[in-house]
This record gives sequence, structure tokens and C-alpha cells, in this order.
Amino acid sequence: AVVSTQSTGCAVFGGDTSLRDKEYQTVIKKHPTGSTIKDVWEECGSDGKTRYTWDMVHNTNLRESAPGNRARLRFDRMLFRNGGGPNSARLTPTSFELVGQEKFISFDIIPS
Repeated sequence: AVVSTQSTGCAVFGGDTSLRDKEYQTVIKKHPTGSTIKDVWEECGSDGKTRYTWDMVHNTNLRESAPGNRARLRFDRMLFRNGGGPNSARLTPTSFELVGQEKFISFDIIPS
């Protein structure tokens, strides 16, 4: 968790946040440093094809154990903050994609 920041350098975080969109808005965007924290997916245009990282419509791994579950959420996020100093490095995301969306044929499962 980001408690405070006095660094003028860049910061990058990526992983399973388990935050739904509404929770992300509350936890990250309303944090004192939240206005400087950017979501790579949003910065790259928010393409609907790469929106959901928990997609029970596409991912068939749990269909038998959770029939009817068609939840589509974006738990996994890549966040960054540019440095605040006048000579600080700047990060500029140029693309965003999801990997692990295809089934392992030999196991008939999707790795994500």
C-alpha cells in the first residue's frame, strides 16, 4: 500500500489487486497520491478486448464448478506514477495486452 511518497522517481506496480472498478476508484483515485497514479490499460485507450482479466464468459476453467457464473472483472492491473521532479524520468505506456488467454491443448485449461 502507498502510505506516503516523497520520492521524485517513477514507480510501477503490477499484479492481482482484487479491486473491482468501484473499489479501485475509492482506494486508489481518492488516495492523496491517487491523482498521480495512472492505470496502463486506461492510458493505452481502454480497449474493451483487453478489459477483463477475470472473464468467466471467455475462461471455461470454472464452468463446471460455478455453472451460470459469467462474471467479468478487471482484478489484475498495471499501475504507474511518473516522477515529480523537473528532471524526473517519464513513463509513457504505448500498448497493453493480455497474455495467457489461449488454452493449453494438452490440459484443456486456460492458464489465467
